[in-house]
Amino acid sequence: LMVHSAETNRVSNDIIVASSLARSKMEELMQQDFDGLSDGIETKNLDAYGDLVDATEYRDKDGTYARSWQVMETPNGAASFKQITVTVEWFDRMAGSNEGQGKWRSISIAGGVADK
Repeated sequence: LMVHSAETNRVSNDIIVASSLARSKMEELMQQDFDGLSDGIETKNLDAYGDLVDATEYRDKDGTYARSWQVMETPNGAASFKQITVTVEWFDRMAGSNEGQGKWRSISIAGGVADK
């Protein structure tokens, strides 16, 4: 029972961190100039605070996250509208049926901004 509880707490913490990283990037993107919005990826490892960390094993280390975003421009009546999707991924080495097998996890959020 305690092992299951610890696993649940660890996964919950990862989801909270990933959600926070996704929200902070979404807020940053929504503040940018409409014409300057474009797809992107942060190919470095991010820690729980969104700071880049020096890791030799990209996206293959517990406690590090990768963040990407997609910007799609779609017509919305007379005004232009861009839909933004931010995805945060991490590798959970402790997940899976066999210890050390691991599992990729991700969370995505979506938002949009209209040209002013």
